[in-house]
Amino acid sequence: MWKTTSMKEYYSVLGVYIVDAVPNSFAGSIRTGLGSTSLTSYGFIGDTNTGMYSPANHQLGFTVNGSRKILAEATKITFQNITAGVDIDGTLKTNNSVIVT
Repeated sequence: MWKTTSMKEYYSVLGVYIVDAVPNSFAGSIRTGLGSTSLTSYGFIGDTNTGMYSPANHQLGFTVNGSRKILAEATKITFQNITAGVDIDGTLKTNNSVIVT
C-alpha cells in the first residue's frame, strides 16, 4: 500500500519512491542494507528479486529473477548461473591470457 506526502514521495513497506521528472543530485551517499538474491538492496518496484546487493564484505552481486548472475570482488568479476552463455558484441581485449572451458 502506498502513502503519499506533499513532497511527491511515495512510501511503502519496500521503502521510498520519489516521483520527479527532473533528475536530482546531492553531495551525500546512499546507504542501505546488504540485501539478498531474493530481496535486493537496489531493485525495482514489482520485481524485488532483480537488482543489486552485497553478498559479503567488499563484494557486489547482481541478480536476475533471484539468481546471482554477476559477482564483483576486489580482484575479479565472475559470471554465474548463466546457462545460455555470454554474448560479447564487440572486441574482447585482455592484458593476460583467456581460458575457455
